[in-house]
Amino acid sequence: MITINKDEPVLNHTNLFVFSPSGDYEETDLIECYSSDNPSIAICAFSAQYVKFGGAVYQQEQPLTPDQISALEVNAPMEVVINNQDLIDGKIDPLSLAQNTPVIDSVNQVEEKPVKKPKVIQDLEGVATETAAEPVVGDVVGEDRD
Repeated sequence: MITINKDEPVLNHTNLFVFSPSGDYEETDLIECYSSDNPSIAICAFSAQYVKFGGAVYQQEQPLTPDQISALEVNAPMEVVINNQDLIDGKIDPLSLAQNTPVIDSVNQVEEKPVKKPKVIQDLEGVATETAAEPVVGDVVGEDRD
């Protein structure tokens, strides 16, 4: 089953959106779509798996299995999921294929990470100097630098 939401965009089609009601659909169920030019009329229909995951799903002869859908929903790479016989046969946990980084839908979702600044200390002559945030190659921990 694939969850489809009314008005969600059709993957890889910037001007097509889901006209069918929100719900869970079989992989090959037809989902009606409308153009952004006229949202009151359905102009085409695609399989649910195509709407959600794009044309790459047609590189596999059979419909996606539930494990393949689970893997794609956790951002597993399409090339790892399509035609993966071990995944199709249920020999691989689909969650193990999850990417460590989530898909970013827009630039606004990118978080600014704080920059690690070095500590400033006073040396013996009262002049401020910087110390490296991490040991430098060749340093011995606890050894004073010259």
